[in-house]
Amino acid sequence: MGADITLESLWDKKAKELELDKKRDEYLASSNDEEKRKAWIEADDKVREGCYFRDSYNQSNLAWLYKLSYWQEAQMMESADDDERSGLPIERAKVWLETLKAKDARTVVEEALTNAKCGDKPDLALTTSETAEQVIEFFDKKRTAFIALLEKSIELNEPLSWSV
Repeated sequence: MGADITLESLWDKKAKELELDKKRDEYLASSNDEEKRKAWIEADDKVREGCYFRDSYNQSNLAWLYKLSYWQEAQMMESADDDERSGLPIERAKVWLETLKAKDARTVVEEALTNAKCGDKPDLALTTSETAEQVIEFFDKKRTAFIALLEKSIELNEPLSWSV
């Protein structure tokens, strides 16, 4: 479970260029041919680059770490006019972008870990195999990718579509 966030115009363009649907159909018709499966997965990965973001509903959730909520945004979109319902409005994308840029991943992760040590309900907890630096690096990459997607949405004046 998680939030799937897409910049539809770029997704559609890249999927067409890379013949994603054709590769998927060839694989499905092939009785599980491994080469066709690899071709489909590689094309799907390339399509996702720069126009898709996934945020799972677990402790790897970037939005939760930054005190944001996909569900609250979805509820606001449902109550909006029909032309705003199709995705995250640009004005809200700017708010999310500002929130993510206000604090770097290191600061937010360190705050969450400190709160967990103080007995607060943890927003984030380390597993036995993770170091704080690994968690910071993980969230920094997620934050950078989501910021890029929000900036592209604003640049193109295209709302992000999302499934929460």
